[in-house]
Amino acid sequence: MKRLTSDKPVAEMRMFELAYNSCYIKDGKVRYRDYSLDEDARLLARRLLKDHADGDDAFTSDEDFDDWMVDYLQDGMDSTEGLIALFYRNLCAMADLREALKAYEDTGLSSEQIVEMDNLYAEKCREVAELKEYKELEAEMSGDLISRSALMQSLRNNVLIDVTPNLERAIDEQPTAYDVDKVVEDLKDSAIAHTIVGQEFEAAEFIISAAEERAISRGLNVAIEIVKRKRDNMDKTKNRDLEGHNEERSTINKTDK
Repeated sequence: MKRLTSDKPVAEMRMFELAYNSCYIKDGKVRYRDYSLDEDARLLARRLLKDHADGDDAFTSDEDFDDWMVDYLQDGMDSTEGLIALFYRNLCAMADLREALKAYEDTGLSSEQIVEMDNLYAEKCREVAELKEYKELEAEMSGDLISRSALMQSLRNNVLIDVTPNLERAIDEQPTAYDVDKVVEDLKDSAIAHTIVGQEFEAAEFIISAAEERAISRGLNVAIEIVKRKRDNMDKTKNRDLEGHNEERSTINKTDK
């Protein structure tokens, strides 16, 4: 799509180009320009009122002037004041639209690319939100990391403990503990590192970057599922051990009776 806004001097603009850029904002003020004029929109409207509507230009402030313009708008096109108020309102609206369009065109991105960026941003926000949920695993898993071989060696070195084959097998069958906090932090860092927020994309390379972001997203989702399955498996193991311990105690209690 051909660019519509321009910062070129008015003298270098064609007629239709000037039409899109005749109203603009400078230092917070709406201005109107053509080949022979560049003036504050309020001052222009006040001058028109004085010259064509026999106004006394007795407005006390910009706010007072704007209030009068709102009142004049009620006349519509049935009075000179109403026509000038419509003209002034349209100057302000066109200036706002021109600045918004210019900000968009300055990005150098097409509307399709901006939609793609918005979708990727939404995906990353969901991923980071999911990753934050797994921070609670830190409390569950903290201090639960041991080495089977180190534990076995420690038991063998203790003369007061008889290390039987059953004990060795029981230790060997224990689920592998892992540092959930470290895994989640790595995943979170990876997600943040690849988020598109704050990154600059070249227009020609954007689609390729978007594809890479989706691939990274899928990889992170797989990693998250692995973490979740590992946690669920460990919870099941703990529940089975607890059930077995309760059954054993129940049997002992019945025998004692």
